[in-house]
Amino acid sequence: MKKTVPLMLMATCISVVNMAYSVENTADVRSSDEAVIDTKDLIHRLDAQQKINAQLRKRIEELEKGQAGSGAVVSSKALDDQAKQPDLSSDSTMDVSAIEQTLVSKGVALLPVNSFRLTPRVTWQHYGSSTDREDSYVENIGLDAGLPWGVMASIQIPYVEKNYFNGNNKGIGDASFSLSKQLNVESDHLPAVIVQAGYKHDNGKDPFVSPAISSGFRTYTATVSTVKRISPIAVYGSFSATHSLDAYSSINQSGVHADNSYSLATGVSFSATPTVSLYTDASFRLPGKIKWDGQPYDPQLTVGYLTFGSGFLLSRSFYLDVSVAAGVTKDANSFVFSVALPYRF
Repeated sequence: MKKTVPLMLMATCISVVNMAYSVENTADVRSSDEAVIDTKDLIHRLDAQQKINAQLRKRIEELEKGQAGSGAVVSSKALDDQAKQPDLSSDSTMDVSAIEQTLVSKGVALLPVNSFRLTPRVTWQHYGSSTDREDSYVENIGLDAGLPWGVMASIQIPYVEKNYFNGNNKGIGDASFSLSKQLNVESDHLPAVIVQAGYKHDNGKDPFVSPAISSGFRTYTATVSTVKRISPIAVYGSFSATHSLDAYSSINQSGVHADNSYSLATGVSFSATPTVSLYTDASFRLPGKIKWDGQPYDPQLTVGYLTFGSGFLLSRSFYLDVSVAAGVTKDANSFVFSVALPYRF
């Protein structure tokens, strides 16, 4: 009996040790199995990510080939510059920027290629009061077309009605045509430069009478304009020279000559919001002296205006432009009020 008890105790100890060893082995097996499962899952995820990366890499290569085919080269510096100051002259911004539409109306920005703009405009010009009152109403229709090579073509046809103290008259005015070309791309340090060549025909009614609808001269005009965008404003200016061909007056049976005339304008436009712009500019024109058979007909004139206006982008196609100009020289009209509703398509 004494020998049996120790043997039983020894057997019990051996059993406990075996059980502990079995539990430990079981835990190790479970840990090993879980590790295998985790490793398989990780390999599966890495394989899936590699496939996604391959697809993205292929897509990027296709986009780069497309940009290379279209001649577009995008550098990291260019992207950084765009992030600092968006390009207001881009086609996408043209659709959503009132300030860009304003610059097109001012002649210091061009329409993109294959785009058109039809502009009906009504202008009221007033001069004097009571006995020497003069009022002119001009309904003008204009069409601008964006052409290849950075060129824009424009045509203007006015209908004029004049109510002067010495008579009334109305009819089709002188039609004009122009071509504009942007010479360079605007940069951080240089403004964009636009040149324009224009021609005005003498097709208007009753030239060399008072009140006349037509000027009576066929004219050629050369204009140089610049614009610099400094968000949220754009500063612009222009200078033009006009040469008039000699004309003949059937009323006085004599030749009529007009000296060259010159114009200077400068202004600033402010982007209040993407759909609202405010602008102000000053303009001066020095008309050429008119001579009848070599004799001066009128004194030298200086016509100057200070203009305030606002543009509203009503939709991606319609833009409303309202402005009022006050004459700042004695030879200018007292004021000029203008409303335009360009439609872009």
